Amino acid sequence: MRRTRRLLDQALKMVQYAKDKGIPDVAFLTNGERLTSEIADALLDAGLDWISFSFDGFKETYDVIRKPALFEETVARIKMLREKRDARAASKPLIRVQSIFSVIKHDPMGFKKIFDGIADSVNFIADQIRDFEEGQIQHNPFYQCPIPWQRMAVAHNGKVHQCISDYAGQNILGDVNKKSLYKIWHDKPFRDLRKSFLQFRYLENAACRICSDGAVTETVKVKLGEREVPVTVYSGITARLTPPPKPPRAASPRA
Repeated sequence: MRRTRRLLDQALKMVQYAKDKGIPDVAFLTNGERLTSEIADALLDAGLDWISFSFDGFKETYDVIRKPALFEETVARIKMLREKRDARAASKPLIRVQSIFSVIKHDPMGFKKIFDGIADSVNFIADQIRDFEEGQIQHNPFYQCPIPWQRMAVAHNGKVHQCISDYAGQNILGDVNKKSLYKIWHDKPFRDLRKSFLQFRYLENAACRICSDGAVTETVKVKLGEREVPVTVYSGITARLTPPPKPPRAASPRA
C-alpha cells in the first residue's frame, strides 16, 4: 500500500509539473480503484485536463476481472469526482468512461445510462488484437498516426518504444536511463518516425506493419436503442480470428 501511495504522489506531482510548464493537454487513464476525496481535490488543484476510466463491462464481468474492486464503488468514486468538479463550477477535468464493446454490446445504451450525469462521455472501443503477423492487415497508405506528435511510450525498463502498440519493442527510440525525455523527443529516431508519416513511408516501420490502427476502414450503421449511429470499422483486417482446423484423427489401431 505504501508503494501505491508513493506512485500516486508521483503521478500527482507529474500532472502539476506538466501544467506548470504550460503543457496544454494533460491527461491519464486509470481504473479508478485508488481514487479518494484527497486525490480528487489534488487533481482539480493541479488543473488536469481530462481523465479516462476503464471499465470491463457491467457489474457481472467487472467484479470478476477487477476483483477485489467492486463496480458500484468505482462508479461512486467517479461520481464523487464529478460532484467536486461541479461544486467548483470547473469545466475540467473532462471525465470519460470507456469499455471494450464486445462486453457491453448486448446493452450499450444501458451501460451508457449508468454514467448519465457522471461522465462527460462514454466511449466504446474495439477489441485490440496484439499478435498480428505481416500480411494480415490491408493498410491505408495515407494513414496519419497522431502518436509521434503526441506522446511517448516509456516501458518499465526505461526503453522508449515507438508507441503504446509496439508491445514487442520493435522500434526503440531511446532510453530514459541514458538521455532526457526532452532529448529523446527531439532526437533523430523520433524525427525520422514523424517524417515517415509525412512522406507516406510509415510502413517501413516494422511496428506499423502489424498495427491495426492504420488498417483500411469503412463506415457502417449500428443500432443503439432507437437510433442508428455511424461507426467506423476496420475492413482491412484479414487475420483469422477462429482457431486453426484440428489435424485429422489418427486411424484406430487394429485389434
